[in-house]
Amino acid sequence: MKLALSRIFSSVPPLPQAAQNFDQPEYPSVASIEEIDNEPQSIAGLLCVIEYADSSGHTSERLINCRRFDMRGDVGYVGAVSASGYGQFRTDRISAISDVTTGEVLGNGTYFLRYSATSIREAVASFGLSPSRKAHLIAGLNILAFMARCDGHWHPLEDEPIEQFVCSLWMRKEWGGEPVLSEILAHSKRIAPDGEVFFRSLTQYSRSTTSTRLIKQAVSGIIAADGHICDAEHNWATEMMSHLDELADIELDKIVGDPGDLEITISTKPQLAP
Repeated sequence: MKLALSRIFSSVPPLPQAAQNFDQPEYPSVASIEEIDNEPQSIAGLLCVIEYADSSGHTSERLINCRRFDMRGDVGYVGAVSASGYGQFRTDRISAISDVTTGEVLGNGTYFLRYSATSIREAVASFGLSPSRKAHLIAGLNILAFMARCDGHWHPLEDEPIEQFVCSLWMRKEWGGEPVLSEILAHSKRIAPDGEVFFRSLTQYSRSTTSTRLIKQAVSGIIAADGHICDAEHNWATEMMSHLDELADIELDKIVGDPGDLEITISTKPQLAP
């Protein structure tokens, strides 16, 4: 056997010199393999069962096929397909996650933090308000930010009318607590609403006489803040007043009805015989 092997190897030609100079392949060490395993992996394709509480507090068990994982501030959102279609599940509402095959409980919503985030964003400020109140406040800030920017320059003196508006709105609407003026003012300076958003926000404010009065006062304060009224400010203020008047007329018609109908009713009333 040894003689046969020696004959075989002796018949194999030696490697060329270039091949002999090749570097030997490097294989990952156990430590490097562990580092790879510890790196966050994509959540796409993960199939699991979760116990999830919806916004009303109702808890149910759901089979989900994960697609993405997003972070919004300190809260994670799992984008996944379930029996009801695609949706997002807040990790702080997931009380348990189980392996779909073995049924083993792997943990709660924090289990998903081991996966790489598809996107990371800052948490959206609520200003301590409910969603409906926050929406009303944001609509007012859209109007005021639009008016502050319509002349191409946000003057520092225009901050005060916005702060006064926020405080007055908070008090008139009897919202609890104190407004965080610095955060709210900073938000108003970050947004740049266009004409469509401006008029849509006016429509929301037209539904309340208190809100309408407060927004008119605030807009007047912004226009007069820097001591100079430019054509853009004058024109947009005129458009705003006209739009609010039209919306008020529409609401009035809904309450009292069409005056034309009243005239027809009176004109068609049967006449008494002499």
